[in-house]
Amino acid sequence: MKRLLFVFLFISAVLAVRAQGSNTTNRGKNLIVFYSWSGNSRSIANNLRSVAGGEIVEIMPAAPYTKNYSEMLETARQEI
Repeated sequence: MKRLLFVFLFISAVLAVRAQGSNTTNRGKNLIVFYSWSGNSRSIANNLRSVAGGEIVEIMPAAPYTKNYSEMLETARQEI
């Protein structure tokens, strides 16, 4: 699951930076959407925003996940 999230964020980052290119008139037209259980993805999203510009939106689950990693993994398996 972490690997999938990392791949998603990496691809998103590459696409955002490529779309940005060297044209500064597009700065601010990007949208970065992320979910972060532990805060790692939030950090990556903020770094991406500093490079690509634009707006940033965090996805929040209706019912927060537990802070216990093992329990969270079991919940994620059931949701998939």
